[in-house]
Amino acid sequence: MDLLSKILVIGAGGGFGAAIRHMLAGILEGGLNLPAFAAVMGVNVLGAFLIGFVFLLIETRFRPEGNSRLKDLPVSRDLETLDGWPEGDPTLPAVDVFQAKQSAELYSGFFITGILGGMTTFSLFSLLTLNLVQSGEIAWAVFNAIGTVILGFLATQLGFRFGCRWALNRPNQSNPPE
Repeated sequence: MDLLSKILVIGAGGGFGAAIRHMLAGILEGGLNLPAFAAVMGVNVLGAFLIGFVFLLIETRFRPEGNSRLKDLPVSRDLETLDGWPEGDPTLPAVDVFQAKQSAELYSGFFITGILGGMTTFSLFSLLTLNLVQSGEIAWAVFNAIGTVILGFLATQLGFRFGCRWALNRPNQSNPPE
């Protein structure tokens, strides 16, 4: 996949993701009367869950021939039962994870970098935390900073686990029923 195609795919996904973030934050802020920082935290934690889930799905679906970083993880014992489980170097850097096949690059670029990257926002999180500090609401600023990181990590792990369960329970894609 050439650079321009990747940029267009990521840009399209990013546009969708930014619109989704705006919509979800508006629902959380306006509909549930959450403060802006809590709404952004909710969107970021949801995005973290989805990144874990989507990463696992892309990795198990589109990387059957190798170089999966999942190969070294404990979860690989369960995933090895899937047809075509990766054989190869599990130590590739994160940037190289999705370069084995164009379909993996396409899906990763659109969903992870584009939609979920556009949906989640570190810069707005940082600005809202700074606003809390500047307005003297130090406890809320600390809660926002620590809460976003810890909840985001836990949500990513939960999404990864849900993705693993889904991958193990879905019908075998490589041997369609006769």
